[in-house]
Amino acid sequence: MYISICTLRFTDPYLQLFPRKSPNPTLNNSDFRYCPEKFLTSLKSFPQENSSDRKTDHATEHKIKRDKIDKDYPGQERFWKKTILGCFMSSVDERELAEVRMIEEGLRKAYDGDAKGVVDAFSSLRDFAVQLIHLDLTAENELDAKALIIAMGDIGKLTAEKRMEIASIAAVHSLGEVAVEAADRKRESLALKALSGLGGLALEFAEKGMDAVAKNAAETLGNLGKKSLEAKMEVLASLSETYLMQLARKAMDENLPETWATAVNFLVGIGVSSAGQEMENSSVGSAILLEELGIAAVRKRNEPQVKVIIEALEKLGKELSRQESKNALVQTVWTLETLRVLALEYGMETAVAAGKLTLEALNTTGIPDEEQNLERIQEIKELHRRILKRS
Repeated sequence: MYISICTLRFTDPYLQLFPRKSPNPTLNNSDFRYCPEKFLTSLKSFPQENSSDRKTDHATEHKIKRDKIDKDYPGQERFWKKTILGCFMSSVDERELAEVRMIEEGLRKAYDGDAKGVVDAFSSLRDFAVQLIHLDLTAENELDAKALIIAMGDIGKLTAEKRMEIASIAAVHSLGEVAVEAADRKRESLALKALSGLGGLALEFAEKGMDAVAKNAAETLGNLGKKSLEAKMEVLASLSETYLMQLARKAMDENLPETWATAVNFLVGIGVSSAGQEMENSSVGSAILLEELGIAAVRKRNEPQVKVIIEALEKLGKELSRQESKNALVQTVWTLETLRVLALEYGMETAVAAGKLTLEALNTTGIPDEEQNLERIQEIKELHRRILKRS
């Protein structure tokens, strides 16, 4: 067994994911950081050709691309020098190199429109992220895992731009699985990062009119919210609720009925589950967010959607009453009354009648006084603002 120095040469300076400093001062410090802006800019500047008029073979095309990169990044070739045993990289080094290469592969496949290649890349990146979640909790492992999550989000954005439905669903599932794994392991910051990436992608898919993918994202967000409640991570559950509300609003604007219905259903589902888990903040938050959706539906004069919101509030209110969750119940009642009055103003007689019947069915005996409720609800709204900033 002997110690030697192995030099690995990287000619892709924009693929620098993991910062490392050599413990040996005689060696050059390496600086590997994932830089999506440089990578995507370089990719998008490559000459594009249709297969029908392609005049160069793959080897020539590859050389054109490499020359383009060398021109954009003159004199920036990187050398990674490590002191290792027996001229072989350690398992950690091999993993890091594999991660960098897989990010490059995923971005290239997405840019080229290769759905199967992107799906395979997401599978590998998910596995890498889960592996990091299971490692010791260190700042280095935390940063590496977050870098992978960010890269997955960037690849997902490319799939949205290219309307790659299967690859986009793979992005949703991969980020969702990473978030669930992080929640199971009580790695809240990583769970929040993955959830934020997923929520952002969900809105992108809805904006692009990808109803099936956005619906899939709503289901994943909803299931993650319920999983967060089981793990007693109320901030994570509240963030899931907030993204579901935003997704429902976007679906309303883009006329995506399946996504809208799914988001509303899971939003009320998280509220009901939180009542059973005795986590009242999420229940109050669910009622507040349903109110926002209901008001938007009334103002768009979409009476069927208003009725769906009222039915959702009835389901939530009955569970809150059964669980004696007084603060959340009073917010639900206020939401129903707000929607009833607003629907009356807009001449929605059916919605008005439905709201009145629901209010009569809910038992509000013994609810706290109005001043106490207002204070509590303001706290929940402030929590929502903090969550959005944190994400």
